[in-house]
Amino acid sequence: MVVKGKQAQVVMRNELDARIYGFRNTWPLQSKVELVKGPHGWQIIASHASMY
Repeated sequence: MVVKGKQAQVVMRNELDARIYGFRNTWPLQSKVELVKGPHGWQIIASHASMY
């Protein structure tokens, strides 16, 4: 997690065990979330998921 003033970016990595189209595998997934701190706390302003 990187915090710069009222903005933050969080990067999460997970390995998902799933069956897709009949093939079972462990899929490496990465999520990036951008947040901004407002008067009511942190709010998500962008989110992106991909394989790493």
